[in-house]
Amino acid sequence: MIAPITLDILGVYQVVTNTQFLGVPSWSWFLLASILFLIIPFIAFHRVRVQRDEYSSRLGQNGIAKAFIVVSLRSYEFRTKENGGIQLLFLPRIDAMPAVRVEDIILEIKGMRYETNWQPMDEYRSGEIGQYTQADIPMLKPGNYQARLIACIDNREHPSKPITVKYNQSIIGKPVYLH
Repeated sequence: MIAPITLDILGVYQVVTNTQFLGVPSWSWFLLASILFLIIPFIAFHRVRVQRDEYSSRLGQNGIAKAFIVVSLRSYEFRTKENGGIQLLFLPRIDAMPAVRVEDIILEIKGMRYETNWQPMDEYRSGEIGQYTQADIPMLKPGNYQARLIACIDNREHPSKPITVKYNQSIIGKPVYLH
């Protein structure tokens, strides 16, 4: 918007002083400024329309944002149990739109599922950290294991992406932060 105003000022200056700036008559500056005044709103409207289309593509047919649920692991800690097993204490992160009530979280390691002590609580929205949860699992050999968290919401399972969980004697009792 500054360019047309500058061109108008140059045109007015030429008319008042009866000179030509850069050898161009004053009427051409007014014409160029008028054309820019007509084109700039179309460019601005196009940018707004592109943003509107991008936003509306994220909305459902009824104008409500499409629902999504993403479960991830924020941190974990291995603890040994007296019976020779292992207890995995972990902190899930729940991203949901709209807010959801997570009924249960299941831990899956090496394809085996383990129940947790998850307590259904309030509704979770995007970016909210869940409560510390634990699962009793059998003794593991030291190494890296693929794990997933599975959130149960409205009797449907929502698995997390695979997470590599590292287990060895040196990390027992020490929290591992992922994010």
